[in-house]
Amino acid sequence: GIEERWSRKDLITERVNVFLGFPLGGLLALSIMTGAALVLHPEGIAVDHLSQVALPVVVSLGKVGFAFVLLGVFAATFGAALETALSCGYTVAQYFGWTWGKTHAPRAAARFHLIVIVSLLVGAMLVLTGIDPIKVTEYSLVFAAVALPLTYLPI
Repeated sequence: GIEERWSRKDLITERVNVFLGFPLGGLLALSIMTGAALVLHPEGIAVDHLSQVALPVVVSLGKVGFAFVLLGVFAATFGAALETALSCGYTVAQYFGWTWGKTHAPRAAARFHLIVIVSLLVGAMLVLTGIDPIKVTEYSLVFAAVALPLTYLPI
């Protein structure tokens, strides 16, 4: 918040996010797990693919539920992709001391925006290769742990 010059008004927004958004997200996740356990486990179904997540909702709510699941999956994966790309842009730009952030126009923070776009393109290319995303996540966590000390440089 310091880099973006947050005020007390911004703290109110962030506190609402933390005290309302996080518990709501946890409750929704718990509800999804409970629904999946009640519907899938008795049938002996193990969830191996994202498409199987929709089964409990479709059983309960039919086509309308399926439409909501599709919308939710799209929103979640699209949001996660954007968040990851922005995180990559912030990390690289801050490390090299470049201008960055949402308050700067793309022309003023061109390198930051370029990193964000390249991150999205690399992610899209990885998806198109058919590589197992779980394996990619596992390897990226290992590389992130190795690279973490470098984020403290230059001091």
